[in-house]
Amino acid sequence: MDNSLNPQKCLESVRNETLSPFSYLKKASECLSSPDLLPIGQDFIIRALEELPLFKKQYLMLQDLLRTAGLYPYLKKYFTDLSPEKEFVLDVYKSNFDESFVFHSMQARVFNLLMSGRNVILSAPTSMGKSAIIDALLASNKFNNIVIVVPTIALIDETRRRIQTRFGNLYQIIHHGSQIKRKEKVIYVFTQERVNEREDLVNVDLFVIDEFYKLSDVKDVQSRPRAFALNIALSKLLTVSKQFYMIGPYIDAVQGMSILTREFTFIPSDFKTVALNIHKYNIAPNDTSSKNKTLAKIVKENTGKV
Repeated sequence: MDNSLNPQKCLESVRNETLSPFSYLKKASECLSSPDLLPIGQDFIIRALEELPLFKKQYLMLQDLLRTAGLYPYLKKYFTDLSPEKEFVLDVYKSNFDESFVFHSMQARVFNLLMSGRNVILSAPTSMGKSAIIDALLASNKFNNIVIVVPTIALIDETRRRIQTRFGNLYQIIHHGSQIKRKEKVIYVFTQERVNEREDLVNVDLFVIDEFYKLSDVKDVQSRPRAFALNIALSKLLTVSKQFYMIGPYIDAVQGMSILTREFTFIPSDFKTVALNIHKYNIAPNDTSSKNKTLAKIVKENTGKV
């Protein structure tokens, strides 16, 4: 990447006073105005928040750029002196399940598509907050029977705990084959194998598949049995469900989705909500000893950091 468009390098220049804070934000604004450079512009803005005192004289400009970038949650997190107009924006993007949680623009777009009845396949980084959209859908009270398919039993427990805390008073949470449906409003949290074992999955309003890319793992010998199971679960859910939402990591395109037999909106989004510093180490691929020593050093140097 050209260093003039490298947010990490440019922020170092601001610290060293070889680049003015205004010039830094001007670069951010130029990137945000170009669709191809939008993720870089978001990176510029997020890094500026790490060094907020450096931009004290440019607070209003930084607030406007946060709004342009669609990073509305950071307006609430980092600034208390917002104008009535920006406070109104925060109110518009406030989530329906937690008054302290504000959607960013991509979350709001996906949520509105799903609420309008569209099928959505979302491909985005982990930090984008795909699970928050699920919680917003549950809080909408629009769906009675929901199936959430996760790849591992550990994720069943994690998802169940999160949903139970927020929506246990609204829904019965079924996560094991022995549980019997007792309420009208039910959320099934299953692996694909448990979906295939269940015989009472009918009249499903919405199903969610986490890590949908695993549908294509049929070529990998080790992953093949689970990939076949996931494809069978998908076919089963398509016959009994009104709507779907599939989520996975960022990729440019999806192929082999003819099985869906329904219209869907595919959203590939490299929407940035965090900044990543990438460190490269000149270690040979098969040099396990050096890899372990380097990893041990990294862990030691970063104890207590998140």
